[in-house]
Amino acid sequence: MQDDYIFTGSKNEVTSATTWTETSHTYGAETLSDTGEDNSVSVVAMGAGIILTSLGLAAKRRRKEN
Repeated sequence: MQDDYIFTGSKNEVTSATTWTETSHTYGAETLSDTGEDNSVSVVAMGAGIILTSLGLAAKRRRKEN
């Protein structure tokens, strides 16, 4: 992490508002690592399918008992 960036701008003495010269204070774009979010979506979908199947089987068993 770089922490030596210097902001430049001007301050309006009447309104105390600061206008910065730069529009961004980043050094450059950083690429984030792949966190496997695609995998987590499929795991959630599979879990929901298992839960729905379990509920369906439990309802079928209850109807059979009655």
